Amino acid sequence: MPQVQSPCVESMADAKVKVLIKEDIRQWDHGLIEGLFTPKEVELIKSIPFSRCEVEDTLFWPFTSSGVYTSKSGYRFLNAEEHTMWDEEQRELDKRPPNLDVIKINCDGVIFKEQKKSFIGVVIRDSNSSVMALMSKLLSQQYTPLEIEALAASTALEFAAELGFSQAVLETDS
Repeated sequence: MPQVQSPCVESMADAKVKVLIKEDIRQWDHGLIEGLFTPKEVELIKSIPFSRCEVEDTLFWPFTSSGVYTSKSGYRFLNAEEHTMWDEEQRELDKRPPNLDVIKINCDGVIFKEQKKSFIGVVIRDSNSSVMALMSKLLSQQYTPLEIEALAASTALEFAAELGFSQAVLETDS
């Protein structure tokens, strides 16, 4: 894990990360970041994506209903991770068309590491596999594989809802 090598600026000793963000446009304050950190740290900071909506930070453990970590929940998580194996047949996409009243949504996310960007693609098909709608979106941030796939699924469902579809089968490659 990278560690901060830049010297601490006295006036910023108690500052929170939010001072590095231009809240009005939800982007990093490049000038401030470049003035406080080394070029390598600046690159790492700028690669951290923002949430799609503004939320207050909270700590939670997603593997308990209360959101509070317990030794028991940690043990269960590690044990489940160790024993989880995906059958190749389960990972194959279902190529069958959906029922007549249900649309089929295929979506995918792609990461362009060199350009530090990401891309989302969405295809909506009817029960005959005819294309009903397409959508693509280039994102100015590089996400992790899990983040871009989740964002692709979320974007695909929002797109379908905007078009008035209420029943759908969502397929991804993850």
